[in-house]
Amino acid sequence: MLDVLLEMARGTTKLDGLGHVWCGGEVLTPELFERFRSRLTTTLYHGYGPAEATIGVSHVIYRDNAERIATSIGRPNPSTQLYVLDDDLRPVPVGVGGELYAAGFLLGRGYVTPPV
Repeated sequence: MLDVLLEMARGTTKLDGLGHVWCGGEVLTPELFERFRSRLTTTLYHGYGPAEATIGVSHVIYRDNAERIATSIGRPNPSTQLYVLDDDLRPVPVGVGGELYAAGFLLGRGYVTPPV
């Protein structure tokens, strides 16, 4: 939708009053980020969330002249914990690959143990 928003407002001043923009559910490609920055200098919040999360589990905040971070999903949202675990569900060291697990308020109810 960020792409659509920028396209619909191209050549207008419709976005000039925005103080903050949240986007998620789409990849923030270098091209899309550059289009956003060439049009707006406002704070951009980019959210990440897997399908089982009710909304999102993390975010990155881009203020002023901050450059796009290619590989980061950012910091956990409030009341959310993120863990990178190995096949035995043990935390892996920083820089070691694993599976991302989310916990907390934003995770869908009954996801781990569905009601009978």
